[in-house]
Amino acid sequence: MTERVQYLIAQYQADPLRKEPRNVGVIARMDGRTLARFMGEKEDGRIDGRELRWMSFPDVYRQWVFFWRESGNSVAHLEQLLASNKGNYGLVRGGKVSDIGSDSLEQVVDHLFTRFVSGGFAEAMRTVDQITVPSRKLENAIEIELLGMDILVEDDMPKEGVKHPVRRKHVVQGRREVPFTPAFSQENGALWLIETFDFTGPKQRPLFEHAGFTAYMFSDIRKARGTSKVQAISVLKTDPEAEESKHIANSRKVLLNEGEVVDWNDEVQRKAFLEERRHVAVG
Repeated sequence: MTERVQYLIAQYQADPLRKEPRNVGVIARMDGRTLARFMGEKEDGRIDGRELRWMSFPDVYRQWVFFWRESGNSVAHLEQLLASNKGNYGLVRGGKVSDIGSDSLEQVVDHLFTRFVSGGFAEAMRTVDQITVPSRKLENAIEIELLGMDILVEDDMPKEGVKHPVRRKHVVQGRREVPFTPAFSQENGALWLIETFDFTGPKQRPLFEHAGFTAYMFSDIRKARGTSKVQAISVLKTDPEAEESKHIANSRKVLLNEGEVVDWNDEVQRKAFLEERRHVAVG
C-alpha cells in the first residue's frame, strides 16, 4: 500500500528582516524515496542562471540546491532538514498528500512544484519581467494612495490612531503552514487579502496564470482561517482604450469565484475600495 507523500517547501528571502519569502522548490518523500525539484533546474540537473536574475547571489542558491538535494537523500526524516535553515534560505513544512491515486512520486512533485512555485520553470522566467514589474506599478499606485491616507505600515509597526492598518507584503499562513504573500493585507477580526493585476502590458497570459495561483491562495487561506473570516479582493488595471482580451475576461471569472474584483480605472470602484480601507483601518 502506498503511503502518503510528505513534502517540504524551499524558500528564499532577499531580506530575512522583511519576512517576504519566495518559494523556490519542493522536496517530497514517498515509500522511502525522496525527490526534489527547484526553480531554474533543467532536466540534466543544471541550473539556468537566466532564471535567477532576480536573486542577489545565484551562486549561493546553487549551493543550497545541492545541499538540499544531497541531504534529502540521506536523512531518516525530511523534517530533520528544517534544522539547516539559515539566513536567506530555508525550508517550511508543506504537509502530507494522501489522495494521489496511482500517481508516481514524479507526478506528485510536478504538481506540488506547479502549485507552490507559481507554474514551473517557464512561468518563473516570465515572472520577473511580465508579472512582478507591471504589477509593481499598480501596487505602487495603491501604496501612494494608502500612504497619503496614512494607513499603510511596514511589517507590524504600530501607527498611532490606526487600529487596523494595511500591511504591505505581509506573510499569511495557509493550511499546513504554507506561507503566502499577498500584495496587501488588513485585519480587523476579518482578514482582508488584496492582490493586484496590471493588464496594461502586451503579455497577459502570465497574469492569467497568476490569477489562477491567486485564486488558490485565497481559497487555501480561507480554508485555514474559515470562510467567514477572509475577504478576498483583486484589483485589476486594464487599458481603457483596448478591447478586453480573453486572458483578462478569464482572469475576472477566476478571481470573481473567490472574491471581489475592483476595476482601478473605474473612479467609483477605486474610491470605494480606498474608502473601505480607511473605514477598516480606523474602525
